[in-house]
Amino acid sequence: MPEIKFGQLKSVGNPTGTITLSDAAIGGNVDGTVQYAYIEVVSSYTTGLSPLTSITVSNSQVDVTVPLPRSGVNSRRLFRTKKNGSQFFLVHDFGGGFGYFQTKWRDNTLDTSLTVPAPLADNTLFRAWELNESTKFLRTHPAGTPLGDLTVLTSDPSTQNSFAIDSFGPITARTTSSSNSYLSIITQLASGIYGGSHLLCTTISNTDQGQALTTVFQISAVGGLVFTPGTLGDPGLADGTSLVINSQSTAATTNTANLDANFFKLTGAGTSSFEQRCLTSQIVAGYTGSSATVGLFGLNQTASSGVSYGVRGDATGSSTFSVGIAGRATGGTNQIGVFGATTSAFDPSTLTLGTAGATAAVFTNGASSGDIIDAYSNTALVLRVKLNGNTDSATPSGVSGMTWNWTSTSGGGNFRLFVNGGSDAQLLTTNNIPVRFGANNTLRFNLATSGDFVGTTTASGLGYTTGTGGTVTQLTNKSTSVTLNTLCGTITLNSANLAADTSVSFTFTNSTIGTNDLVHIQHDSVGTLGAYSFAVTPASGSATVAVHNTTPAGLAEAIVLRFTVIRGAVS
Repeated sequence: MPEIKFGQLKSVGNPTGTITLSDAAIGGNVDGTVQYAYIEVVSSYTTGLSPLTSITVSNSQVDVTVPLPRSGVNSRRLFRTKKNGSQFFLVHDFGGGFGYFQTKWRDNTLDTSLTVPAPLADNTLFRAWELNESTKFLRTHPAGTPLGDLTVLTSDPSTQNSFAIDSFGPITARTTSSSNSYLSIITQLASGIYGGSHLLCTTISNTDQGQALTTVFQISAVGGLVFTPGTLGDPGLADGTSLVINSQSTAATTNTANLDANFFKLTGAGTSSFEQRCLTSQIVAGYTGSSATVGLFGLNQTASSGVSYGVRGDATGSSTFSVGIAGRATGGTNQIGVFGATTSAFDPSTLTLGTAGATAAVFTNGASSGDIIDAYSNTALVLRVKLNGNTDSATPSGVSGMTWNWTSTSGGGNFRLFVNGGSDAQLLTTNNIPVRFGANNTLRFNLATSGDFVGTTTASGLGYTTGTGGTVTQLTNKSTSVTLNTLCGTITLNSANLAADTSVSFTFTNSTIGTNDLVHIQHDSVGTLGAYSFAVTPASGSATVAVHNTTPAGLAEAIVLRFTVIRGAVS
């Protein structure tokens, strides 16, 4: 039985929709006054022309808007007259598939390309229902009352211009098996029309040449999900256009296990050649604004009596290295590997980073009064960096000592304690614990609890290093003043004669000398050693130096004196 038909024969009739035209204001091939109309195609039959619409342009292009097809028809064809003409010719076939719901098209066709004339009249004639075995379609009549709402059609699967189900109303599908209901969509893995079978959800988007169907959600034949939405909208409109995926769940109060609103799981051995990533979020290049961009954002607004985590990472496997949360910053002018703050309004771009503008980790308490860093050994606080920069360290219970080690693998190893403010810098101990100092991995000095500061090796010594001393030469005679502002050094006296058993004094101006300091002077070189004695009276910023010739004869020698300033006090 080739076909079954029900109902009275009835023509589809000409389409009654009206075409809308506008000048695209782009140079083109359409010129003069032209008219447009369209027909609808049902199987191998065609309707007559729709109501005519005209427009006058000058060597331009024309934007054409055609009404949607009536339910049950296969496609629409657009016709146009030539310049100032009256006969209609085929200018565009919307076809089926993606073009079936297309309503906009831009015309830039030369008159000379218009060769196929429009049909003269409606030749459609159908019954209300038809079941055709040869072409396998079940169709309601396009002009039925109410309008047809279902077309089931299969044809050549190698073309996209056909529909298995073409519905003009909502589809509610349900199948029942025992007590459960299912909606099943089955695809095959064999390569097909789109390089494999898929479930596609599409939207209509405008283009210069009309409208096209764009895939916004796709389930591949192997179960992969792909979301490709259009431009995200304004979240302030609350219309959902600012969200790609919106997943919302309600937590039950009777849960017997951890609750996951969204659960992603990666199984299988994978390959050692590449990283295995369960969840990846990416913002591709292109944004150039000044507002922050966030690749992955975690927000927790609960008022839990326990702990609320914004983001938490647990690494519980048996890997050689397990890292709960890792941060890497390798691009841009300034890089921060991990950033932590206790205020949501803090902007890390306001910070001045260290060398080369790169820092592995930055922590800030913002404008709050909390600590910057607290480090614990189990539950015992061992390191605290406070909001004013003060650092406290403590050993956990049962640990007898604390060691801070600074190690330089390149042989440098500089360590500096620098204080720029306040009244003093203190290094203190308690519980009768001395302070010991060493260098080159050897203990050199000991500051005992009694206050004694002593060397602990035969190489230990106190003094001044290179750079703290200086030299000066006395002019004119041995009573001429000299000036040298250093803590140690030498003074070369004038060679004027100093009579036997006679003293001479000169002023030694030195800004490092205090009234209560000890200024030690000795005969260092040149002249008769043992022939002189010295006396020094310190003052603020200077000292009076007396030199006495202890011999029975006069001496005319430019002797060299060595001096050292040692701090002193009387209270």
